[in-house]
Amino acid sequence: MIQSFRHKGLQAFFETGSRKGIQAMHAERLREMLTALNVAAGPQDLTRLSWRLVFRFTADGVELVDYLDYH
Repeated sequence: MIQSFRHKGLQAFFETGSRKGIQAMHAERLREMLTALNVAAGPQDLTRLSWRLVFRFTADGVELVDYLDYH
């Protein structure tokens, strides 16, 4: 489960669907990736994920999720 975000626009998108802080053309892919991160138990669950997101696994889940290339 995602524990924290570094990128506030990405957090708002995840929590409310607001696209204000992200590129709209990335929204569908970001939603897929955030959903996968939110249910992943570890890196083995993310074989297709590495696109524009930086994050860290902890014992409690995923933290410090950041969005690159958002300008």
